[in-house]
Amino acid sequence: MSTLSEHYRKRTHCKNGHAFVGAVDSSGNRMCKVCRDKRAVAWYKRHPKVKQQVGAAYHKKNSKEIREYDLKRKGWTSQRVLECTAQQHNCCAICKEEFLETPCSDHKHVVPPIPRGLLCQFCNRGLGMFKDRSDLCKAAAEYLEKYNAVRIKGTTEICLRQS
Repeated sequence: MSTLSEHYRKRTHCKNGHAFVGAVDSSGNRMCKVCRDKRAVAWYKRHPKVKQQVGAAYHKKNSKEIREYDLKRKGWTSQRVLECTAQQHNCCAICKEEFLETPCSDHKHVVPPIPRGLLCQFCNRGLGMFKDRSDLCKAAAEYLEKYNAVRIKGTTEICLRQS
């Protein structure tokens, strides 16, 4: 006759029917990955400040590795960023403004990603808003040229004139 503890040790699935994968909680009880993840999500929802602190500490400790991983996902390396920064004279490839913050590594959205150039955050967001479509960027430029807005001095009226 087996004891209750032996019965629980021999089980292969949790009480919700998920297979055990070797996860153990703080009390030493086995639990499945699905239930463990649900439990962690629920705990962090109840303790949002702790989640922020854990995330901030992780990013502070691993900032170089995170940056390298992010660059690699976009087809870049740290060396290539340095070379491109020098090539672009530490300026954005679009607006030619000097970088005041870490430049954004622009890439063509294909698999694998193809690096294009370094952009300031404003130009990078602008390209993103235009979905990296050159036809939309050209249409926006034509629109701005067509409706060149001029503010009349001393009033709030806008005078639209054709170029």
